[in-house]
Amino acid sequence: MRQALPTYAVRSQWTAHVLWFLLLPIMGYESWAVFIAPEIRAPSLVAHSVISDMFHRFGFHLAFMPGLVAVIALLGIHAAECLRQTDRRPWWIAPDPFLYTVMLLEAVGWAIPLLVIGAVISLRLSPSPQAALQLSALSPMAAVDPQAAEPWGAWRMGMMLSLGAGIFEELVFRLFGLNLFRFITSALFGKGSAIGMAIAMACTSLLFMAAHFVSRDNVFEGSKALFYVFGGVYFAIIYQWRGFGIAAATHVLFDVMVTSNALKSELAG
Repeated sequence: MRQALPTYAVRSQWTAHVLWFLLLPIMGYESWAVFIAPEIRAPSLVAHSVISDMFHRFGFHLAFMPGLVAVIALLGIHAAECLRQTDRRPWWIAPDPFLYTVMLLEAVGWAIPLLVIGAVISLRLSPSPQAALQLSALSPMAAVDPQAAEPWGAWRMGMMLSLGAGIFEELVFRLFGLNLFRFITSALFGKGSAIGMAIAMACTSLLFMAAHFVSRDNVFEGSKALFYVFGGVYFAIIYQWRGFGIAAATHVLFDVMVTSNALKSELAG
């Protein structure tokens, strides 16, 4: 009797599929960051720089180090899934374009509510409509010097930064950071503790918020800070429930949406 295939919800979290899903975006961003970004003086991403700087301190100066770290980390997790005693995965899992299309559509569905929540936070916390937080201010495009690039050039730069931010911020703050804090809180509160998970999410979300004010000339505002903290929790919940691939894709698509909104604002202005 043929064994039934695992459901979409299960297969979309398999690390091998996550790696296939994110491999081209990782390669695309790394190629842009190494060969093009220095020429156009594009701003760097804190999460990407943290990985590079950490390995530079140990004498590793490979140009594509952050992308290599992402691929090796996912391969290591896949190997662990293949070696565990229960629910083992096959070593070779072929790419499945249809699966990745559905994953992308699911990520769109997760990104749109975050846009709505950002607008609600802005309107509720701003003292006046004139002071309301513009979604375009949350875009990586906001880090681009307006005198260094015309609107379409800034948009192209923002799109690539959106791609890198979605992947590498989720790598640093969720795949690495959240699991590190979960390990610590498990020792304090026990494995599977809801309190431990809440503390881990809160800590990584606060770090996620702080990174956005360190990474660029980004003036601190209460509505922005709250949105970044909420976004960190939102992505952490997606990561816990739906896995790294959907969380990273949701982050990328949210940034792409606000970057496109920023272009619209620039052209209208």
